[in-house]
Amino acid sequence: MSRLIYKELKLAREEEMLKQQLASRYDYCLDMLFKAVDDWNYKYIDQVNLKRFLIKCSVLPNDNLLIAIIRRIDLDADAKLNFKEFIDCIRPIENFTIKKAYKPSVRETRTPCRPKSSITKRETRKTRNEHSLANRTTS
Repeated sequence: MSRLIYKELKLAREEEMLKQQLASRYDYCLDMLFKAVDDWNYKYIDQVNLKRFLIKCSVLPNDNLLIAIIRRIDLDADAKLNFKEFIDCIRPIENFTIKKAYKPSVRETRTPCRPKSSITKRETRKTRNEHSLANRTTS
């Protein structure tokens, strides 16, 4: 029995570490994650949604595994995960207590949850050059 409890605690620590690593990523957005799993916009996640999502992620789950996942997360026992239940499951208990936080590479700079600026660097340079040319011709 003590071995089982030890393994359960070890699993909980590993799970928390994975949640913290996920939360420290530059593109961490719980809304987009929920929408990725709830691809038909049901406003809940059931076995069908979860199975489609896992297959897209190259994981082939059986029905018993899907039921076990949903039972572990489902708080109101309706066999569906609403947004609050999903967020409570994914969000770490303690934020960023891991020793090595994820550092994005140079390419990973834009956050998908934030709107991209409508003006690009090239357009900014172009307008600066146009202004400098206009100033030169008027002088």
